Amino acid sequence: MRFFLFLFLAFFMNGIAVLAQTPSIQDLNSQALASKNNDEDLKARTLYGQACDAGDENACWHAAQIYVKGEDYKKHKKISQAYHKKACDGGIPEGCHNYAISLIERFSDTFDPVLARSYLSKGCDSDVPKSCLLYGHMLKDGLGGGTDFGLARHSYRKACDTQRAFKACTLYSEMLAKGEGGEVDYKKARKVSKKTCTEGYLEDACYQYATYLEKGLGGKENIAEAIKLYSMSCDNVFAKSCFAYGQLLSAGKGVVLDMKQARMLFEKACEYRVGDEGADGCNRVGFMQRNGIGGSIDLYQARNSLSLACDSKIADACLQYAEMVANGQGGEPDEYLAADGFRKACDLGLSEACSRVKQ
Repeated sequence: MRFFLFLFLAFFMNGIAVLAQTPSIQDLNSQALASKNNDEDLKARTLYGQACDAGDENACWHAAQIYVKGEDYKKHKKISQAYHKKACDGGIPEGCHNYAISLIERFSDTFDPVLARSYLSKGCDSDVPKSCLLYGHMLKDGLGGGTDFGLARHSYRKACDTQRAFKACTLYSEMLAKGEGGEVDYKKARKVSKKTCTEGYLEDACYQYATYLEKGLGGKENIAEAIKLYSMSCDNVFAKSCFAYGQLLSAGKGVVLDMKQARMLFEKACEYRVGDEGADGCNRVGFMQRNGIGGSIDLYQARNSLSLACDSKIADACLQYAEMVANGQGGEPDEYLAADGFRKACDLGLSEACSRVKQ
């Protein structure tokens, strides 16, 4: 009996000794922070990991973040993911967001847009603006599930309502103006884009607000103010604004007709070539260069500009380009390239080009 009592006491005392030697969560976090401050990231992430395994979700977040920023992230990505998931499940919304991001990284062996979408939803529900923004993207584009424009619009609005989530505001304004996910509301769209342009200085928001001003959508028409905004965002390499400003100048709408300046703006839009307006800029400047409008005739540059516009599937540009190539304008004649240009224009709906294909 005494022998068994002795064994019990020995095991009990040994357990106490082990517990005494086991650092507390507080101690682990303190040691981890000290290691991190001394640039000992490997040691810090190990200590935070131990604190995480002991039940501290904040430590899970810190451990995951150190792994993400480490040079060996790819090697330890799954460990980072596990810590971010633990942080999320423990009530840290940023953990939900980062876990979702890791699931939609390109060429990832853990690619899972369905799961990512569910965790972005959690992040958005907890008022993480970037989660709402990405969740809106996935809902609108049908990634990781079906499309839901109504919920996408709500997600963008939620992100927009949070300070400095300006990209979401631009997308929210766009959906309001198009009536996507709800009723058309130009007045609100204009208000949102104005705030975003004024506070966020985003070129696309300023372009958006300028279009409302130019067309009198959601309020009074103000072409003079629209021109200022088009000019500003064009200077910041935004093709849509360059094209819109060029359109006003070439039509003399609310401003003195100026074909020379319009040509320069269309050339800028073509140079930046982002979106449909960039391609339209190539088409417009190509026509002007070919015909000497707003400046001297430049057949070589016209041929290049029209080629770029044709590559973006602008039928008229393909026809003009094909005519120039067939006639040797701006370069050597090329029967094959000319036929290809006429064929593209025909496929894009220009009947007059179709007759040239038959020839």
